[in-house]
Amino acid sequence: MTLKIYGSPASKAFRPLWAAEEANIKYELVYVHPKDAAKNKDLRNVNPLGKIPALQDGDFCLTESLALTDYILRKYAPDYLPQSLEGQSDHLRWTLFGATEIEPVLIDYLHAKGIPFGDADPVKAEEKLAVLRPLFAFLDQNLTHGYLTEKRFTAADLNMASILTWVKIGKINLTSFPHLSHWLDLCFKRPAYLALREKLRA
Repeated sequence: MTLKIYGSPASKAFRPLWAAEEANIKYELVYVHPKDAAKNKDLRNVNPLGKIPALQDGDFCLTESLALTDYILRKYAPDYLPQSLEGQSDHLRWTLFGATEIEPVLIDYLHAKGIPFGDADPVKAEEKLAVLRPLFAFLDQNLTHGYLTEKRFTAADLNMASILTWVKIGKINLTSFPHLSHWLDLCFKRPAYLALREKLRA
């Protein structure tokens, strides 16, 4: 049975879609618009909460975007996951750092910039940017060797880069963070990322 990912590419479903491309597996995107998710019967069979993204792989169902990326890569492309205890812990550290420290502030920043709802608040946007700068600086300091862990692209990089797609949407200037900027460019130039973008444009 083909692995199914429920959601919209413009949502956090982009993360497991990217992971599926990296793993080079056959999958099906079951398009669900965020506004329609709660009343979508097929989605609710996979996630009773009616939220996206969600994954169905045979009889196994899973929710939470970063859990989906981990599942896909662990099952279908395990080389993307560090093998040592230290590497696994580092992977978890960066995934949680991105999800709990960076992403909530990034989303608040986008909303303050009027994305996607309008009603921009420039003062609040600058306040959120001031919170983000030291977080970006911390990332920058840890990217001097090119990647977040094991000096190669791993699931930790995919998870963090997928979170930082909000940076691109918000047009945040990363000039002051050269290692972070270079790393993000590398991630967004990966064949799997580009292939996914091309599929979504078709």
